[in-house]
Amino acid sequence: MTVGVFQTLLAVRPPGWLAWQDACYILLPDKMNWWQGEDVCDRPGSSLVVPDSQEEQDFIWREMKARIQAFGANISSDLELWIRCRDVDNKGALSCYGVDGDPDYKNWGHDEPNKFEHICVRMAEKFNGQWGDIL
Repeated sequence: MTVGVFQTLLAVRPPGWLAWQDACYILLPDKMNWWQGEDVCDRPGSSLVVPDSQEEQDFIWREMKARIQAFGANISSDLELWIRCRDVDNKGALSCYGVDGDPDYKNWGHDEPNKFEHICVRMAEKFNGQWGDIL
């Protein structure tokens, strides 16, 4: 199962959204690829999430898993969450939305990134919520 989470900066938290610090987050439980998630989340003031600290990463992963279970689904090893980072030119350089240059915060799983031809980034249950690259 692949889910999308996107964040937005809003003065008032809409129903169904989670608030953390100065952003709001929503879980979209639909299975989608990175480009579909990007399209759904790319609205004025919002985007796929790009965690910029371990605290934000932990919040997103914990809340996402709780929401998945609240929907009645089991957490399985194929659970993934797209983040708005990717290798734009397919040369091994990570680009994240809203970040100039190489991001300061990264949370790669063991032996990740492992393929230069893998261009999209996700948090994954098989990495205990850490990041992995995928085509």
